[in-house]
Amino acid sequence: MKSTLLLLALTVLGFGSDALAAASDTRTQALTPGDHVQYYVELYGLADPKQEPAVARAHAIFEQVRSVADRNRKYLSQLRIVNSLRDPWAIALPDGFIVLSRGAVDIAYRQATPTEGDARIAFILGHELAHLAKDDYWHSQVYQALAGDPEGGSLRSLLENSADVRGADEQRRLAETQQKEWAADDQGFLYAALAGYAVDTLLGAPQTGQPDFFNHWMTQTQTRVDRSHPTPDDRALALRTRLRSVQDALDFFHYGVRLAHFGRHQDALYFYRAFQQHFPSREVLNNLGLSDLQLARAAMDPERASHFCLPTVLDTETRASRLAMRRGEPADEGLSPIAREYLEQAVAALKQAVEMDREYLPARLNLTIAYLYLDEIYQARAMIEDARKQAPQREDVNLIRAIVLYRDGLSTDMWSYALKELDTLTARPNAGVCSLFNRAQILDERDRSGQALAAWSALAERAAELAPPQRRVLCKRLPDHAVCQTQPIKHPCQEDTLPWALPVAIGTDLLEQSSSAKRYFADWWDLPFDWEQRGMNGHVYRDPSSGTTVLNLDGYVEMVTLRGPALDDVARLQARCGTPLAKQVVTGGEIWSYGPRWAAWVQAGHLHEIWVAHPE
Repeated sequence: MKSTLLLLALTVLGFGSDALAAASDTRTQALTPGDHVQYYVELYGLADPKQEPAVARAHAIFEQVRSVADRNRKYLSQLRIVNSLRDPWAIALPDGFIVLSRGAVDIAYRQATPTEGDARIAFILGHELAHLAKDDYWHSQVYQALAGDPEGGSLRSLLENSADVRGADEQRRLAETQQKEWAADDQGFLYAALAGYAVDTLLGAPQTGQPDFFNHWMTQTQTRVDRSHPTPDDRALALRTRLRSVQDALDFFHYGVRLAHFGRHQDALYFYRAFQQHFPSREVLNNLGLSDLQLARAAMDPERASHFCLPTVLDTETRASRLAMRRGEPADEGLSPIAREYLEQAVAALKQAVEMDREYLPARLNLTIAYLYLDEIYQARAMIEDARKQAPQREDVNLIRAIVLYRDGLSTDMWSYALKELDTLTARPNAGVCSLFNRAQILDERDRSGQALAAWSALAERAAELAPPQRRVLCKRLPDHAVCQTQPIKHPCQEDTLPWALPVAIGTDLLEQSSSAKRYFADWWDLPFDWEQRGMNGHVYRDPSSGTTVLNLDGYVEMVTLRGPALDDVARLQARCGTPLAKQVVTGGEIWSYGPRWAAWVQAGHLHEIWVAHPE
């Protein structure tokens, strides 16, 4: 038993010694039994997820983390949890398996809430997935210990003594191993965060004395730090720095969202990509795909782009925000090369978002629309049917599905079935204008003239809610209608009469004198950026007290976002400014548009932000 544990310790802990060097050299030539998952399964036996809820929970967490992690193309990584109760450890093996001991699961949930325990397991597994992605098997793995083993004391003494006789080569190997542990920590932390786990809970609360997870682990296992690993305090500090960098970059994501809302998708792409460098989440991939999709629409023949009303889904939130320190064929049958390129880029980003989270609905809907524009009807049908299983009652899901069915006329004419679906949607109280528009369009195309005229006339009563492209289609059908004889709709509550004071006027030239920015934003937090490929540079300034932010683009104030307790609630906004011109449903609530230059982001009946933008 002692020899088995020593082999395991050398393989897992990675202490530098002559024995380890010899073992490492041997492994470069041939795999040993301990390099295969079956060795550990036979030695300990598998933990049964049907009998042990914590084991089942760990397997579910692994699936979530694996979906967002970088992958080694040689195999699909898999998890096995073995009944090693006294030896908490986790290792990555050359055959693509991660082996986690039952003792490690126990310690992860010890003295922790379920949320905290889940984050610990996610981080442990993320760390090992990072090793797998880089074919890193010969170096020490995280969260190892020999707690509870009757021979543990003698083994630790043996290994600690061997660490004192390293030569220059061993010191170099030790430094390399530490660097790989730093990298695996960083990637594991990121993977767990991308999968939606509360990784901020791993870092403890130094101001209150609450220990971080690394120190908690050392205390629970009664082990000391080996030289191949950074200290627990250093590891926690590194991850606090990583979390702070993600939090600092959040404004890139949010300004991408705001620019996209105002139709500035080219600019939005650069802000999304800047945030993606820090946190490549499903939300930023969805929004990248959405902006590419909108740019493709702009490059299409207008009739093709606006033939049906296909509501895309903008995600205003990212999982990083929750981490705290502490048949109808269009007239034009082809796509321009530019439009096709944008659509293909959209598909690539949206497919990644779906792969990261199979339950993430916004990316499924946007990907369905991209497939529709590319005339890839079978892919669109598969995608929307999966979305409908997930959310059978959502109007946008059923609306898009009706258009997919209508376009899927290769084997049978589905127009009547699609129309029936739209009849059901438009009969609902407060039916969306997109459902009314698409029903009128199908009736028109199928030469149901009387019904179509009635449908267009009913839609005209809600013309103010239509996007400009659909409004133009309506007025082609009803050119003499009163709503089509008026000037473009302008809301009486314009940005020049906003009931809130801006910290600085839109369009202010901050380059006029070198002290301008300091004068306006002396005590504000500053996030600079300089994207040479776009010829775009500037700053995001944030008021630390209210959360209000200002976007300085190329030296000018481009946008202001008001936040904080000074904002009135929704009822007061409606009393002051009335009904918005349009309401856009987004993942984080609704965006109420009051014109081309300002909008309100409403969450759960509360006024979350006011966006004021410079006109294009």
